[in-house]
Amino acid sequence: MCERLRGAGIALSPSTLSLWRHGRSRPRRNKAMRAVAELENVLRTPRGYLLDTLVRSLPAHHWSARTETEDPVQRVRAEMGLDEGDTVQRLLVHHRVDIDPQHRPIGVRIRRVLRSTRETVSRLGVTSHGSEGVPLELVPGHGSRVGRQRSWPERGLLFTELLLDVPIAPGRIGALDYTVRPLERPAPSDDLEGGYIVHTEFPVSTIVLECRFPVGALPASAASIVRSREATARSSAEHAVDVGRDGIAAVVAHGIDEGSVRLGWTWGAA
Repeated sequence: MCERLRGAGIALSPSTLSLWRHGRSRPRRNKAMRAVAELENVLRTPRGYLLDTLVRSLPAHHWSARTETEDPVQRVRAEMGLDEGDTVQRLLVHHRVDIDPQHRPIGVRIRRVLRSTRETVSRLGVTSHGSEGVPLELVPGHGSRVGRQRSWPERGLLFTELLLDVPIAPGRIGALDYTVRPLERPAPSDDLEGGYIVHTEFPVSTIVLECRFPVGALPASAASIVRSREATARSSAEHAVDVGRDGIAAVVAHGIDEGSVRLGWTWGAA
């Protein structure tokens, strides 16, 4: 099968084909979608049959699989035509999370540095996560403005179409900033542990996760876990993270290909 695909100019490994077949991962990027279309030709299936089977029906079971809370996001992304796939290279994703003295996240400032690979990029789709039952708002900063939005406050989800002030031409680099914050403050937490996760379904060259705590209410300890589909050796290792006197704890991860970066902390007994 892979040899037939190579004959059509599409490189697909046997392991990837096996993961798709058994539902442990799903094709997501434009290149993968072209492979699915060619597979339909090779197998002589009706047009769209494998797309329905591989993309819309089967859940992905590997560790980084999306939960059903994200299914509406995938539908809206498709409706808006915002599957950037391999048209955008994500050079940097930086999340700066502010935590208040009551252990609540009160806002996340996000910076993205992007390079267009082969066509002009004028808009992006971004998914924001918060606490269940708390609606979110996205405030654009440098480089973009808000287009269409869909919100699922009962799930703590917000999907936003960001319109770039200056479209990114092929081969060029662009940057944008925005802030996500809850419209209502969550109730103070008595939990002794907390954490924040940056998810990505696309490759990212560098992810920076920075948490800022009040100087008078620092956590007792902090640790990070970096997970990447293409780097299984580091998918379960936990590493201690220093919390500075200025209240800042940070994690820097390179070469993440569909994965996550988590910073967790322990408050200690009151």
